[in-house]
Amino acid sequence: GDLKSDTTVNILAGPPASISFVHYDTSPRQFVLLYNNSLMPSPLLVQIKDEFGNPVRLAGVSVTLGRTDPLTFDPPTRQGKTNDLGQVDFGQPVVRAAVCGEYTLVPRGANRKAKSTFYGAQLQIKIQPDPSVPNKVNVNFLSKRQCVAGTTLPDVEVTIVAEDGSVMTDVLPPHIAMGIREESSDDVNLVSPPTVSETKRGHFYFRNVAAPQKATSHSVMVNYINGDMRLVTSMYQVSVLPGSPERLVAVVRPATATVSNHGQAHNRTLVTDLELRVKVEAIVVAKHRL
Repeated sequence: GDLKSDTTVNILAGPPASISFVHYDTSPRQFVLLYNNSLMPSPLLVQIKDEFGNPVRLAGVSVTLGRTDPLTFDPPTRQGKTNDLGQVDFGQPVVRAAVCGEYTLVPRGANRKAKSTFYGAQLQIKIQPDPSVPNKVNVNFLSKRQCVAGTTLPDVEVTIVAEDGSVMTDVLPPHIAMGIREESSDDVNLVSPPTVSETKRGHFYFRNVAAPQKATSHSVMVNYINGDMRLVTSMYQVSVLPGSPERLVAVVRPATATVSNHGQAHNRTLVTDLELRVKVEAIVVAKHRL
């Protein structure tokens, strides 16, 4: 009869030559889409492989995750060593970036025994603008930035803009305040909350706010504070102008004048030095010296 012999051949993986991400697609133009300060959707688990893509079950191989600055991970994720399966689990970190944009992760392996270095395909991460995160405060003066002392300031429209450029509609009025500061002073008078627009969602208004009584340049700013989130606008200069003169008063009230019928002129002088100020509603706006 026929003679037959069976032999089992174990084909082993070759030396490590590449690295792959187990849970992620590293095809070109494939991005992991994230918002800033969010978790990676799956663990950053990598597998070392040979040149033909076979998993290499080799422990002790150093793997480093290189990344584009300014991308950061929390907790920090930099380097690890493979386990008996030839894998390194870098966990599921929170991803942060100073600016939205595209970033890359590049795994790098180092086999010290074979004195070889190898790389894996890039994992591309795109940090998207988050429509739920406030990014800036928009201020719009509805009229010229000037007013008369003691009247009302120009009406101000305020919107809170998210990272994606949209106007946020879930902002609460108490989180918005307007500060008014005299140019020569450090004291700030805060006005809050603004009124809410009945027709335009996310639009707030500071209307009929009493103007300072002192006629001089003032700075106006608007801030948004919600927990740890704090946004402050730049200073807007508002000119507070004097109104119509109301009365003329002496800076120092003179004593009762006395005069004598004397031959010398100085004995017949009622007032020798008198400083007068023009006042508007009891607020000094100009002065003259006689």
